[in-house]
Amino acid sequence: MKQLSIILFTLISALFAAPQFSWQVVESLAHPPERFTQGLFWHQNELWECTGISGKSAIYRSDAKGKLLAQKSIAAPHFGEGCVVHNGALFVLTWQSRVGFIYDLNSLNQIGNFPINGEGWGLTQKDGYLWMTNGSAYLYQMDPANMQVKDSVLVKDGEEAVLNLNELDNTPWGIAANVWYKDSIAFIDEKSGKVQGWLDLRELRSRSCGAGSRCDVLNGVAWDGKHLWVTGKFWPKMWVLKLSTGLPKSSGTPKR
Repeated sequence: MKQLSIILFTLISALFAAPQFSWQVVESLAHPPERFTQGLFWHQNELWECTGISGKSAIYRSDAKGKLLAQKSIAAPHFGEGCVVHNGALFVLTWQSRVGFIYDLNSLNQIGNFPINGEGWGLTQKDGYLWMTNGSAYLYQMDPANMQVKDSVLVKDGEEAVLNLNELDNTPWGIAANVWYKDSIAFIDEKSGKVQGWLDLRELRSRSCGAGSRCDVLNGVAWDGKHLWVTGKFWPKMWVLKLSTGLPKSSGTPKR
């Protein structure tokens, strides 16, 4: 009877699990392989990237053709993580320093900081709020005025919690979240926590990283209003993808 119950639970969970979205490569571009990508997003036709590793963490701003426009180092011992623009300022998380930083967009001078209760992983914005991950199965809604947690939602695919939520971006199909060590992206309804669909991008890792490379996991997801841009930690390539989801678009705000 116990075995039958397990089988039935597995079948029911599979029945209600989110579908796989299909994708195709529109373009591939060179990506600096020394960058341990932690955050990626479009803002006003510019691509922003935040990277990790203590002593090597940095912020990069590039134009739509990949030309580097500005960069800013994040001093050790801080380990850079997710980042996003909100209300004309750049918010950047750190991993275990329990502090985040706020930068002026034009000069990239630090203009403030904020406490992080625990670890900082991914960061995006939607509907006037910031949304953060810390490696758990939760999305945290943050009040940008004081960076205090306003609400949280447990992310589930069917009946199963989705752990290791990482880098984020806002898309028309919900908040897109890299799942650490899965080389997959979940699209999440942030109100219910339900996963709307998945992108399985393991193929891109193999196409990016040859034998003997130091490539790490997929991390970096940026919606430009038409396509999804993805890369990974130490990846020498960035990929531009066209998605076919079968879902209606919602009010995802294009960054580009």
